[in-house]
Amino acid sequence: MKANTVATATLIVSLLLIQGCSAVVVAGAGAAAGYLAHENGYRVQTPVKKSGE
Repeated sequence: MKANTVATATLIVSLLLIQGCSAVVVAGAGAAAGYLAHENGYRVQTPVKKSGE
């Protein structure tokens, strides 16, 4: 019974770590996209538009 509990706890912790890593990947992709958009003349505002127009 104890081995089953340890296996279940390990599975739950692993799933939580994977979810945390995926959040970091999504945040990194958003930051990279924002950086590239900034290089192309876009600025963060509401609504988003290209500067100089």
